[in-house]
Amino acid sequence: MKLVTAAEMRKLEQAAIAAGTPEATLMEEAGLGIALEALRRLPKPREGRVVVLVGPGNNGGDGLVAARHLHDSGAQATLYVWKRRLSEEDANWVRCAQRGIPTVLAADDQDQARLRDMLAGADLVIDGLLGAGLSRPIAGELHAIVEAVNSVRLRRQAERPLILSIDLPTGIDTDRGTVWGVAIKADVTVATGLAKRGHRLGARRRPYRRTESSFQLACLQQRRSRS
Repeated sequence: MKLVTAAEMRKLEQAAIAAGTPEATLMEEAGLGIALEALRRLPKPREGRVVVLVGPGNNGGDGLVAARHLHDSGAQATLYVWKRRLSEEDANWVRCAQRGIPTVLAADDQDQARLRDMLAGADLVIDGLLGAGLSRPIAGELHAIVEAVNSVRLRRQAERPLILSIDLPTGIDTDRGTVWGVAIKADVTVATGLAKRGHRLGARRRPYRRTESSFQLACLQQRRSRS
C-alpha cells in the first residue's frame, strides 16, 4: 500500500482539483465515507448518539459533512466546534444549521464541562479537529479538549464511546507518526485520499481503515441510490 507525506497528499489533491474535480466534491466524498463507517460501527445506527469534533480546516469540513449524513440517516449528531469561523460562506456548516443540528462552541465551554456531558452520553465520537500538516505541540484550549476526549477511555469498554478520527488522530505527526505533546487516542482512523506515513510509523502501529474507504464507500452509496 502506498504511503504519502502531507506534502505529497496536498499535491495529489491539487492535481485532482486542477483536473476538474471540485474541492467541495472531494470533501463530500470524504465526509460521506466517514459517516457510513460511523453508521457501520454504531450498535443502533438510527438511534446512535454521535459527537462530532469540528476544527478549523478540511478535517472540520469533513466532519460537518459526516454530521449532516449521520443526521439524515436518523442518528443524533451534535457538533462541538473549535476555532472554526461559522458563517454563510461555510456551505457545510449552513447545511448543518438548516437541519437544526445542535452546536456547542468550545469558546463558550472554557472548562470543557459541556463537552464532558456530551461525551458521557455518546455512542461514538468523530475527531475532526486537526489533520495533516500539524507542526507544533498541542497546547492551551485544544490540549484540554483532547484530554477530555481521552478521559472516556478510563471507562469500561462496554460503557464508553468509540473514538473515530478523520485522516489522522489530532496530535499525530503526518509524516513521522510521533505525538505532538498529546493526541486523540482513536480506536479507528478513516484515512482520506491515501494512507499517510504517520499511520505506520511511530511508537506503535495505529488501527485505521483502508485509505480508500472514504472514496469507495461514497461510490457504493451512490451506486445504491441509483439502483
